[in-house]
Amino acid sequence: MGERLHFEGNDAHYGVIIVGEGTSVNFSEASFVDNVGSLGIRGVFYVSDGGRVALSTARFSDNAGSYGSAITTSMNAILELDNILFDGHSSQARGALYLSPNNQTQVTRSSFIGHDSSYGGAVVQNDGIFTGSELLIEDNSSNYGGAFYTDKSAQVFLENSALYDNRSSRCGGFYTELADTVELVDVDFFGNGVDFCGSTNYTWDALVTKTCVGGVCK
Repeated sequence: MGERLHFEGNDAHYGVIIVGEGTSVNFSEASFVDNVGSLGIRGVFYVSDGGRVALSTARFSDNAGSYGSAITTSMNAILELDNILFDGHSSQARGALYLSPNNQTQVTRSSFIGHDSSYGGAVVQNDGIFTGSELLIEDNSSNYGGAFYTDKSAQVFLENSALYDNRSSRCGGFYTELADTVELVDVDFFGNGVDFCGSTNYTWDALVTKTCVGGVCK
């Protein structure tokens, strides 16, 4: 268990903290500020194949990297995140969280604010399961999905959360590929332009409960 840790101004190729294959780590009361991938590859955490990270009460601020400015996973990784603030990140290609295939990610009571990326301002989910509760996703921007970009049969379950003022030329809220599943329960959308892009585009600007499969929401 790592407690009351502070990582600032570090420069590394594959993440400031590398969690090895099959390794499990726990952190609490930690802060990660102004860290960068030296070749723009990863941000703070790089979680290798089968690794697990449990993180509570932490802040990621102004970190940078092409793939996941805060956390990048390899395949089959597990993330358990609670009470985390992600703010002010920059990623050339993928959002604050870049989640590789077959990952399992749970995020609760957390905020993603002010991220800038080409795909998925806050979260990029590839062919895995993302479960979020009590999230604030606000003022993020990207070319595809200001808040979320999902791909490769991803599954996203989001409840009691808010997506406000996220920006993109192609969907301020969710940009999804057609094989993806997105389930929304009491999620408030406002100011995102288009809230969901699939085979059909939706603008709700309201509190919604929807199940979206194959790009169609009901």
